[in-house]
Amino acid sequence: MADRRRAGRLVVPLEHAPADRMLLERSAIEELSHHADPWRVLRILSEFVEGFDALNEVGPAVTVFGSARSKPTDPYYKAGIALGAALAKRGFAVITGGGPGIMEAVNRGCHEAGGLSVGCNIELPHEQSMNKYVDLGVEFRYFFVRKNMFVKYARGFVIFPGGFGTLDELFESLTLAQTGKIEHFPIVLFGTPYWSGLLEWMKDKVLGWGAINPEDLKLMTLTDDPDEAAEMATRPFLNGATKSLDIAIYDLRLETSPGDTVFAAFDAALKRGVAVRLMFNQDHAQPIPVPAPPQIDLRFVDRLKSIGVQVKPVSGVPDLMHHKYVVRDGGTAAASVLTGSTNWTNDSWNREENVIFTMASGDVAADYAENFQGLWDHPVVATSGQISSPWSALADGTRVRPYFCPGRSLKLVHAMSRSLASAQKRIRICSPVITSGPILGTLAEVIHNPGLDIAGVYDQTEMEEVQRQWSENGVSAWKIATFRSIVAAVRFGAKRSTPYSPTSVHDFMHAKILVADDYVYAGSFNLSHSGEQNAENVVQFESAAVADMCVAFIDRLAAKYGASPAQVV
Repeated sequence: MADRRRAGRLVVPLEHAPADRMLLERSAIEELSHHADPWRVLRILSEFVEGFDALNEVGPAVTVFGSARSKPTDPYYKAGIALGAALAKRGFAVITGGGPGIMEAVNRGCHEAGGLSVGCNIELPHEQSMNKYVDLGVEFRYFFVRKNMFVKYARGFVIFPGGFGTLDELFESLTLAQTGKIEHFPIVLFGTPYWSGLLEWMKDKVLGWGAINPEDLKLMTLTDDPDEAAEMATRPFLNGATKSLDIAIYDLRLETSPGDTVFAAFDAALKRGVAVRLMFNQDHAQPIPVPAPPQIDLRFVDRLKSIGVQVKPVSGVPDLMHHKYVVRDGGTAAASVLTGSTNWTNDSWNREENVIFTMASGDVAADYAENFQGLWDHPVVATSGQISSPWSALADGTRVRPYFCPGRSLKLVHAMSRSLASAQKRIRICSPVITSGPILGTLAEVIHNPGLDIAGVYDQTEMEEVQRQWSENGVSAWKIATFRSIVAAVRFGAKRSTPYSPTSVHDFMHAKILVADDYVYAGSFNLSHSGEQNAENVVQFESAAVADMCVAFIDRLAAKYGASPAQVV
């Protein structure tokens, strides 16, 4: 384990009082001097920075809580190993407290299965050392900083039997979900014999006294099966619906295993009384391969219809229904949206680069629900997207604004161009193709601006086909020289994907992101002129943190596909 990555400080020696206690108690010296707490804020801030820096690129993860006292002979320890392995096989990292017991078991199962095993250790009066199965370890002085990391980088929680610390983590998770401070992702209780008494007490006493609502008890699920716990924790978005699911998807074609998983999620939602509607692109009349035509699995659609899913094909002639989003529980306090660049196909999930994000926001969900309902009632692409959305704020203060095409396509492209033209420090482009005239023209103007860091990535196979089409069209021929001058002047990676055919693998560079300083545009929209006529959606974010994350993602892709490394100034 010598090569195991570590981040954060060393553990404070045993004779030092824990920092949490020093923060919460006042010594006699501090009664005479009031300077200690303000300076301690800087230490707390540095601990947040260390945690964010270490965990920012962990990827999809599930946080697991449980007792530090569980021994290797304990059945729950063995179940923890199985859960860690099951999560790793699903492509999820695990995050634990990094200590012994259940934490060690889960870290061990994930590590031995080849996943990323993360530990967030805490300074205690009796030192808790990091277990040997942690691949990425971070040491913390303060419980509240550590708890932030558990929540911020997780897509679900699994709670094993444990003591006061585990109960504290459970109820804080429930409070954050109940109050909307975090998205309603799954909170899975593992161990029916251990947790059933608590659940009965909550139902009888807490709910009986009116201290919580009946819906609050639905925030938790209970299981004794590690595979089922992994499935519950990693399939949160569809499973979290309580009222409605509206899905707009360009391409839907899944093989048996993932198809069964999605089918089961729809089936379970319907059995919970959730109304489920599916809208998809039916035809295709655009030149191949930009974008590749959909191959909707109509047998799968018929299976969904047979269990009660309402379906609506939207004609893709002459323009595409190119959306890729889900609106969950629109019109409720828990409304949220899942969107991005990915279709629902095996290749989209396994071979292509894509971006997916979720937003818990009633305002944003209302705009998406309006867009969905408009296409559902009048399934004509050309007349859709006539929604002018204002800026709104997410729970963490991030400002967001959705755009829909074709109705607002000119506004979208001009907003992107203005952001590029006014950028002072950085621009990142990530798109299969870059063919929009305003965007190409603006990039050509700014590539030589001093101090402006520009880089990106595109799909080389698709752009070669586009340039061939340009060469045959005198009106668009100017774009060839413009595009080539841009990619020659700045750091661009180019993925050589497999040329399209109906039977070939589809491994396109498919993510669609534009970053200009702290503005981010992401969604289904290729940076293309044809995309302006399609039914598309894009979300504009104003957030340095979101921009930093997207820049890191794009830079990794650009380097992977041949761009020169960034210059450190």
